[in-house]
Amino acid sequence: MKTLDVKKLQSLPTQEWMDELRTNAEERKRAIEQIYHQSETLRIIKSMLRRYGCRPDELMDVVQQAVLKLNEQLAMGKFKGESSLTNYFIGIVKGICRNWSRMKCRTVLLCEHYFMDSVCGSGNLSWEVLEEECRNLLQKELSRMKGRKLAVLQMWLEGYKMREIAECLDLGNEVNARKWKYRATQELITNIKEEQETYQALKKFWFQAV
Repeated sequence: MKTLDVKKLQSLPTQEWMDELRTNAEERKRAIEQIYHQSETLRIIKSMLRRYGCRPDELMDVVQQAVLKLNEQLAMGKFKGESSLTNYFIGIVKGICRNWSRMKCRTVLLCEHYFMDSVCGSGNLSWEVLEEECRNLLQKELSRMKGRKLAVLQMWLEGYKMREIAECLDLGNEVNARKWKYRATQELITNIKEEQETYQALKKFWFQAV
């Protein structure tokens, strides 16, 4: 595959090239692959992972998600050429890292809510301990929920802001979104405490981490 001039990737694009990126899948693929294979781009991405508390082994997951999103936005004509394509890609990566960080923090906060009486507010949770087992158990309990409560809680755990949740789910405003989140959280907590096996498992992983 013919390579692109690096300067082209790092400069403001012409309208002609933006049109080609929108209509030509091969040109999109070529540009995107070159962007994330640049050593400087990878260095910036690794720096972002550290800044937002993501693990080094999450690098390829972040890149893959960013590549899919960039390809989609180029095809839909959402790239308006206000920055270089490389900087646009880095901006997408930053948004993904920020959302992952929010998701992790919010899962931790949710677990603190479950066990706050027992933990006495210590709350120094190691995500590595909690991540796989506890998250799988949480997902099991989330699968018991339905409708708008489930949608609100899932979006919140994925890192969306209350304003974004309100807009996406037609809740009117942030206040209503917060009310729905509170109701959903209470229902989830009730479900978990009724399911003793899940509750004890979550509690075990919590105490390993604090």
